[in-house]
Amino acid sequence: MSKKTSSVIRKNAIDLKDAIENIKYTAFPGENEDGSLTPGMPVTMIGEPGIGKTASLLALAKEMGYEGVEVIIGSQLTPEMVSGIPSVGETTFLDKDGTEVKIPTVTYLNERFQVEIMRKKKVILLLDEYSNSPAGVQAAMLRLLNERVFPDGSPVPDETAIVLATNSARSSVNPALIAPPTQNRISWLPVKQNLKDWTEGMVEKWGKPMMKNERNIRKMVAKYLEGSPGAFQERNRDERLNSFESTMDDNSKDAVTYAWRSPRSWDNLIMALAKLPHDNAAYFRKHAYMQGESIIGVLGMNDFADALESYIGTYINGALETMSVQEMFANPREVARRAGDNDANLTSAVSARIKKYYTDTLEAFIENKNAANKAKLVEATAQVASLMFALGDEQSPAYSPVFRPALYPVCKEIMSLLMTQGAGIFLSVQNTPEVPLKMLDKRLATAIIATTPVKAGVKETNKRSLLAVFAKVGEIAYPEQWAQDNK
Repeated sequence: MSKKTSSVIRKNAIDLKDAIENIKYTAFPGENEDGSLTPGMPVTMIGEPGIGKTASLLALAKEMGYEGVEVIIGSQLTPEMVSGIPSVGETTFLDKDGTEVKIPTVTYLNERFQVEIMRKKKVILLLDEYSNSPAGVQAAMLRLLNERVFPDGSPVPDETAIVLATNSARSSVNPALIAPPTQNRISWLPVKQNLKDWTEGMVEKWGKPMMKNERNIRKMVAKYLEGSPGAFQERNRDERLNSFESTMDDNSKDAVTYAWRSPRSWDNLIMALAKLPHDNAAYFRKHAYMQGESIIGVLGMNDFADALESYIGTYINGALETMSVQEMFANPREVARRAGDNDANLTSAVSARIKKYYTDTLEAFIENKNAANKAKLVEATAQVASLMFALGDEQSPAYSPVFRPALYPVCKEIMSLLMTQGAGIFLSVQNTPEVPLKMLDKRLATAIIATTPVKAGVKETNKRSLLAVFAKVGEIAYPEQWAQDNK
């Protein structure tokens, strides 16, 4: 006796990603030994609205080399829009004695979707919102589903995959009973969106171009949803519908009723937020909350508010890009706060600004080795080295894991410049700038003293050369990289 395996769909819906993979082998045709095709069978995805069923099919069509998805939204159609508008024609034939006979007949004008499918062949026909389709529309689709025949009698191309998308009965508006003969000819897959799968694609916008601020907003929403997975998809519709306040007018009640959280609404909110100007915090906050409440709902926005405020604090009127290098030197903790979870492109760009500030100061000294330029170079060394140490040292209160990988290469480049451009200049004692330890970050100065052995008979000095300062930053704040580079 074979061992009974556990059920896959008895209790839980299938991740949408897995359902799409299954559709490849169910709805798409199979190739026969003689090279002909055996058509697939229709597949119905049963899932909540807004989880990405249509978008996933578009991606599948691209993967399979198909020309896209032809969508028919049943709830918006009449039977005639599916079966075609009847028109009077005639059929001509010859009787026994060879006389031509004409008989009036009824023909159906081909609808646009039929023409497109006949032309493209390799296309997914999506019958969307099928459960919300009027009974007459479902009846018009019966022959299409049961026999793969268009209303005019033309066969549906073997290459064409037929997929239905429907909401669960509790999410459908006036659902019509699906006829038993149709039920028995369709594969039924309960589907749900997996948060991890969705966020992975969402952060990169599924490979599509992004607006200026969109990537940062996508990362912010992904981080929020990963920490609050219950906010990904509304599960308590009654809570939303019962959240009316006595002072709400009827228009506001409708807005509360119709706006709710789903993968689709989260993506819509991201797109809306990305379009808002990022140069005025008060303006951004007002319209961001307006957008949030109108797209993911009042309850959704209440939960999302902290994440949005953190974004405003980081990017709006206090964006990292707006800080001057002098402001960065003065407050490394603020730099780390504003950096937050920024991507590498931003931190690299800011690090490049810090490097340019230093190299410009070094070049000015090389061109004119006067006392003023020497003092500026010493100060710049203390500032840049202290900032690098504060942001790069894991024990620092201003430590920034996103800045750390961007700053170490800058430290190396500065050291290289000092050894090359400064060669010969720093050989002269009178021209060699040295940095007083008191000018450095206190933690860095302490670390330098602690890690510098004092030779016998040599008095401890309270200054270090430019090169020695940056070398200590690399050695202390970036020990793994330093050890690797100095093998």
